[in-house]
Amino acid sequence: MEGDRERILAAGADAYLSKPAPLAVLGKEIDRLLATRRSRRSEPAEAKGLR
Repeated sequence: MEGDRERILAAGADAYLSKPAPLAVLGKEIDRLLATRRSRRSEPAEAKGLR
């Protein structure tokens, strides 16, 4: 539906894919999200704002 993507992202989602999403697109998005999470884990605590 029109405006769904903006509403979902504004609510705090990391990404939005409309259905049906091609398997290749889904796989790339999952890889991107996992890479982002891995890089956040490897940052020092100061960079994450935890100190």
